[in-house]
Amino acid sequence: MLRIAQVSSGYGNIRILREVSLEVKQRELIALIGANGAGKTTLLRTISGLIKPTSGSIKFLDREITMTKPSEIVMQGISHCPEERKIWPFMSVFENLEVGAHTRRDKAEVKKDIEKVFDFFPQLSGRRRQLGGSLSGGEQQMLAIGRALMSRPKLLLFDEPSLGLSPILVEEVVKIIQGIHTQGVTVLLVEQNAFLALKISDRGYVMENGTIGLEGVSRELLNNSHVKDAYLGAAKCFTRSA
Repeated sequence: MLRIAQVSSGYGNIRILREVSLEVKQRELIALIGANGAGKTTLLRTISGLIKPTSGSIKFLDREITMTKPSEIVMQGISHCPEERKIWPFMSVFENLEVGAHTRRDKAEVKKDIEKVFDFFPQLSGRRRQLGGSLSGGEQQMLAIGRALMSRPKLLLFDEPSLGLSPILVEEVVKIIQGIHTQGVTVLLVEQNAFLALKISDRGYVMENGTIGLEGVSRELLNNSHVKDAYLGAAKCFTRSA
């Protein structure tokens, strides 16, 4: 579904990604783990078209999207739920969801999908006219996920969805991601909590200093001595999810 080959990118003259290659197959849930500053967010932003790679190739559904505009990438079926949620704080919950469907022209279906989001997140249903910035952290994360779903993605990129949430809310967000995946959406999950990400994913990639250091079946990475020493440690303390 998604094939990244030898991609390098960064910010200005600062190169962050160094010839990164990875693959996401249809209906997989893939974990991308690594330390802060390893390049995980940069990779998602490059896939989304927010950063243009300096070299390499990105293909989605066998179509080259390396230099494609972000809006066109969304229209092709990739949606991005960014780090720190980045909802529009002075827009209502309803308006934030409308923004998520800005590339669509089927207005009647958009309204139906907004109601589906409210069915999926009943906590938001009674707050549809409330400003996004006034929501709790957990509610803002639900809104960010709902907004990402409004484009009807085939592939959903999650960037640190558990960041700043309590353990109970982390469990809830994990169940939401698993539910979305069960419904047939392919997921690429960037997550600081490596234990959590590897427990719920099919395969995983470990990013180190802008490159892919390790890759494999998630259950095998959980037992890898380097992954245990470098990324797991006390991570189990932050989630009770199985």
